[in-house]
Amino acid sequence: MCFLFSVSYVFGVFFVSILGSKLLHLWTHFFTVPASAFFLYLPTFFLFDLLTICIGRMLLAQSKTPWAWITSLIGSIATIISLGGSASQLGFFVKTGGELDWRDATAYATSKEGLKVLFSGSEAVIACGIGLIIIAMPIHGFVYRAFGAFLGAIGDNILSVYSYFRSFRMRIPGIQRGKYSALKNADTDLESTDTYSMDEDFRSSADNSFRRGGKTEAMATAKGKIARFFSRIPFFSWLWKIALVLFLSLTLILRPAKPYDFLSITLPVSMLDVFAPEPDFCGAQRDLIENDFPFPELINKTTWKQPEGDYYRGWAPLADKKMSPLGEAYRNHTVDWLPEESTTLPRGFFRYDPKRFKGGYHGSLADPGAIISDHKCPQVTLHENDPYYNPVADPLKITNLDNDILPTLKQALGNGDVKIKHVVFILMESLRQDFWPLQQGSHLHSLIMDLNKSDQEKEEANERLSWMMPHIEKITGLKQGFTDKNGKPYATPNYTWHDQAEEGFGGINVATAYTAATMSTKSYCANHCGAYPMPVEKFAEADTDSYQPCIPQILSMLNKVKKNVSDSDADFRDLQWKTALFEAEIEEYDRQEKFDAKLGFEHIITKKQLENDWRYNKSDVLYQKINYFAYPEPILMPYLQEFISNTTANNQRMWLTHFTSTTHHAWGLPEGYPTYDYVSHTGMNKNHDNFNRYMNTVRYHDGWMASLMNLLDEQGISNETLVVFAGDHGHSFKDDAGKEGTYENQFISNYRVGLTFRHPHLPRVQYDANTTTISILPTILDLLINSGSLNENDSHIASDLVQDYEGQSLIRPYKKSDGDRRAWTFSVVNSGAGMLGITSADVNWRLVIPLNKVIEYRITDAVNDPMELKPVAAWSPEELVTAAQSALGDEAAQWVSEAIPIAQWWVKERQRLWRYHSLSS
Repeated sequence: MCFLFSVSYVFGVFFVSILGSKLLHLWTHFFTVPASAFFLYLPTFFLFDLLTICIGRMLLAQSKTPWAWITSLIGSIATIISLGGSASQLGFFVKTGGELDWRDATAYATSKEGLKVLFSGSEAVIACGIGLIIIAMPIHGFVYRAFGAFLGAIGDNILSVYSYFRSFRMRIPGIQRGKYSALKNADTDLESTDTYSMDEDFRSSADNSFRRGGKTEAMATAKGKIARFFSRIPFFSWLWKIALVLFLSLTLILRPAKPYDFLSITLPVSMLDVFAPEPDFCGAQRDLIENDFPFPELINKTTWKQPEGDYYRGWAPLADKKMSPLGEAYRNHTVDWLPEESTTLPRGFFRYDPKRFKGGYHGSLADPGAIISDHKCPQVTLHENDPYYNPVADPLKITNLDNDILPTLKQALGNGDVKIKHVVFILMESLRQDFWPLQQGSHLHSLIMDLNKSDQEKEEANERLSWMMPHIEKITGLKQGFTDKNGKPYATPNYTWHDQAEEGFGGINVATAYTAATMSTKSYCANHCGAYPMPVEKFAEADTDSYQPCIPQILSMLNKVKKNVSDSDADFRDLQWKTALFEAEIEEYDRQEKFDAKLGFEHIITKKQLENDWRYNKSDVLYQKINYFAYPEPILMPYLQEFISNTTANNQRMWLTHFTSTTHHAWGLPEGYPTYDYVSHTGMNKNHDNFNRYMNTVRYHDGWMASLMNLLDEQGISNETLVVFAGDHGHSFKDDAGKEGTYENQFISNYRVGLTFRHPHLPRVQYDANTTTISILPTILDLLINSGSLNENDSHIASDLVQDYEGQSLIRPYKKSDGDRRAWTFSVVNSGAGMLGITSADVNWRLVIPLNKVIEYRITDAVNDPMELKPVAAWSPEELVTAAQSALGDEAAQWVSEAIPIAQWWVKERQRLWRYHSLSS
């Protein structure tokens, strides 16, 4: 085992690390380029790896000089770094099927909780690292000698060329005279001297001497100078070398930069991304300001809309960021519903603040000492830097508030049957739409059946699926339709919650809702604020303020403009709101606690409060973590009971947000909770284990939803509570997508989420539209207004505010387009800055585009290809338009040609609105 401490073994580890990383990189992207082009350019993909390995070999040369000790130390450090990097990439691929981005990984490594996410895959990383070390054992000697010989051969060839041209110079008249006369025997000296070779055991110097010495002299005697030329540079040897150099040079020059430069990157270079500098602040500011709308013909004056009624202020955008008269009127308008000056204005209402143009962005909330530093870029005028959202000037704004309420809902809302005193918002971790609920015959159900091999396994799994989520079926009103192989329904599952709603009632279930972000914190922000998050890394929204008022801030505003009434006989519409957040997981991950403080929740129970409470008991099964973030949700039950009891006893209205956690990776369950096999996941089917674990947590989640509904029944508030269920994002698995998780994952199951507005007196509606979760807030406001659940002044405020949101109300017919403008929907992809999902309400297509990453543009048909088995992809917008036209038709090509410029404009506009590059926070 002494070889483990030799430089040859260290080099062997370095070699397999670099090569393993490159082979994984190429395999990951093999199917993204034509096979012919891939193999044509294949040699060029390894050039930088070859250069890196050669540098490593020179650093790890066998020598006992002090300089060699230093270079060996440098080479050993480089080997350790490369081994760690390669093992991390391989481990990440094993766990997720995706490719690791070093800059993103660094962002996770900056916090304790982020490190827990990274370490969740440590077993795979360690296993891959050990694998690389083992692979190096039998080959290290060979590759060490081989690369030594390779470098020696390069040295020989350089010396041979130098020797030839130097000899040629000696034969030019006059060159041999003067100061160069001493070099007249240089040819002989060079020929008789052993040239540079790093490994004498691989190539005999005697053979070299024979080839370049005796053989050369014999040929020179026999054939003269021409023979001497070919002896120095053998024709056939140099022919293939020259041909190889020409081939590599031409392919490097002629190949397209994208994606082939990306495929050529070597591991050490990719790891340097962690040191990439931040963009210039003022340059970024200017870039956002000069972001003109790409289709001015869609917003010309003939398409403008005039103000109408008491609240609609019209729509009149300009493409070049200038303000139309209507836009300027909105910018400068004041509202008549702000609280008295002595009352502090809630955060989120900055654009309504009369002092907004005097006190900087924060208006009356600004720190007087910070106002002067609110703007640091002289070349960007304050007027240009106006960050407030202006619905009148928004080119993408489409409102459906001018549509009448859906006929099914109109009567129930109009006659006072629907009373909404309280609102409970349940944000469901990783709850994908096809599990809300799972239906027999769906594409996902067929996939699950296919993952079970025998007919008996299929039948047993199908029966288990039939009682996996009975309460979700009740909540949504969607029948699961499970029957055995003979078409007979299975036995009725054991319900723990019995829905008291009459037949045909229960609320609105949205069939096709897309999350605003496949990253939990960004989705959390979008759901509470009705504002799209930024396509930037991590939860940068916590460092600024939402460009739309968030729901806790709105309720705080309603509290401030009315008297604090708490009489038991008072009209419930005159009561104060009490806002609360409950989650059994950590709030401090990615600055959520900072964002929550700005939202203004009055009562918060999270992992931190749970662990500091007198009831905390490590021996209790509920106080044992189910993943690296959270405890099981039932740990919250006594706190929920207390909050609801106290709120109702104090005669207050309640907004309660509950963020679930069990369905989060790694899908642990409380000890003792039974698990079932929905797919084969042992032995050769071990790769299905995560999918099976996820389904077990969905079953647990179904039971927890039943417990919450029972809690509302027990507290006597079910008939006056609107319960909103929304998935924060989905989650794909290797089983259905070939790639696991939401990180830079294009698969549709990450984007579609369950969304239901539950109230026992709302008629059942299955709402079918390509909508987005930013519609949740305006829909809640619309329901509160039109159910008569707000007093006159509150209704006035809400009616004014609801007009300003980008999302459409889901109690009215959805506007798929307005004239030639489409109703676009965007989804920021985890971890934020890499890619963006786009669709529109008028088409079946869904597009994912790269932002600051080298990723394919990809379009799929969400209706005709729901499992996305036939994606159309390309490395540039122009190529995608052509490919879409060929595969999907002219209409799809036209849609792509619109979607990409719209999305690129939208990305910069989000950063402007969130003041991403602003120095004041």
